[in-house]
Amino acid sequence: MLYNIKNLECKYKTGPTVLLVDDLEINQGEIVFFLGASGVGKSTILETLGLMNNTINANPSTVFDFGNGKYSENMINIWKKKESYLANFRKKHLSFIFQSTNLFPTLNAEDNVLLTPMLQGFSEVQAKNHVRPIFKKVFNLEYKQVMADKKISEMSGGQRQRLAFARAIASNYVMLLGDEPTGNLDWANANNLMNHLIDDIKGKGATSVIVSHDISLAVEHADKIVYIDKVSNDKLTYHYGLIDNVNTYIKQKSGGWVNQVTYLDMKPPVIDSENLIEYFKEKIVNQNSKNV
Repeated sequence: MLYNIKNLECKYKTGPTVLLVDDLEINQGEIVFFLGASGVGKSTILETLGLMNNTINANPSTVFDFGNGKYSENMINIWKKKESYLANFRKKHLSFIFQSTNLFPTLNAEDNVLLTPMLQGFSEVQAKNHVRPIFKKVFNLEYKQVMADKKISEMSGGQRQRLAFARAIASNYVMLLGDEPTGNLDWANANNLMNHLIDDIKGKGATSVIVSHDISLAVEHADKIVYIDKVSNDKLTYHYGLIDNVNTYIKQKSGGWVNQVTYLDMKPPVIDSENLIEYFKEKIVNQNSKNV
């Protein structure tokens, strides 16, 4: 198990509870998608898992552990350590893909990707040998055009999104976190990139957590889907997100999905992909319409 989280409240320095994590397990090697209505904390869970922001409001029963068999970390206490320790943890274990891409405009396309392995200790020659096959996979027929000292400002939104993918998978990561990583792409390109991403994750024995609004993409590629439920506080003055086993679904090798809730002596019912997609669509529409 890579992440083990129980009874965790997430909130920012000022403001109410944003997200409650009743129970969340992310196993090594899993592709986990988070779905949910607007404002339920999808970005918050990424910030929390990826140490982008200290949202942790722990209590005595809170568990928040990270471990890959060779290394373990109490993620509650990690924020008490120096920023250099946090930065090293992120560099060593994590990789990120954002819809906004966060590329360096002063660097060309290749240098944006080379930066990642070089920060992890590759020489420039080693880094180039490492990233060029990634460029070929991600850009296919556009490979030579993008490699020809193309400036970031000269690239289309879809090209920049694919470049962000290339940069992310150029890292020797343990966990890859994506925030709407295919948001600027059509279905064909999004599906193609997800296939490359999954091949990379499986090849490295790594894990990925992806926030997406694309339900079909999640059902197609996820091993686990966590739907973040929308819950109102007691006074109905605000809402927050809730992560629990009731809203977690596991893909079956034989096909279909089952809920993660434990069913004593009974096998949980299998839900086919089409019905699960429709269920999520209806749930999101209903929850987006709530005025809390």
